[in-house]
Amino acid sequence: MLQCTICGRHGAVEDPSESEWAKAFYAPTQPYVWGDGSRVVVRSHGGSSYVARSESGDLERVPREIIRHLPQVTQQEADDLLGVVRFVEQEEMTSELLCLFIQSASEWSGQSPSAGIAALCERLHHFAEHGTVFPKQWVINAIRWYAKEGVHGNVA
Repeated sequence: MLQCTICGRHGAVEDPSESEWAKAFYAPTQPYVWGDGSRVVVRSHGGSSYVARSESGDLERVPREIIRHLPQVTQQEADDLLGVVRFVEQEEMTSELLCLFIQSASEWSGQSPSAGIAALCERLHHFAEHGTVFPKQWVINAIRWYAKEGVHGNVA
């Protein structure tokens, strides 16, 4: 399965070699560029992206299972989310630790987090209750994507 990082269209390579298959096995968590478009059979007309280009141009995993159907955010909420990204980048924060930290900070300060952060933490908490804790980089990618796309309502 392949996905265009621009339009979100899915496709497949019908006859991968053994080495291509081995590399593709890790693609959901370690995306890479597929260079031979002539071998791709398009399967859909677009959809939710699971990969995106980072600011440096590298491919990165976007954990859509975290951010699907979150509410649209205001520009201020997006800025708050990017502040959370800067914090997570400096700390060793899994998804579960981030939610515990935000909950504790909220209780200590008496201030509620923004709606975007609260919705994201609720989603992460739901996954943690079911035994799924996302690593630091996935949390960063999800929050960064939500801040960028959530302002435009692209959170389907």
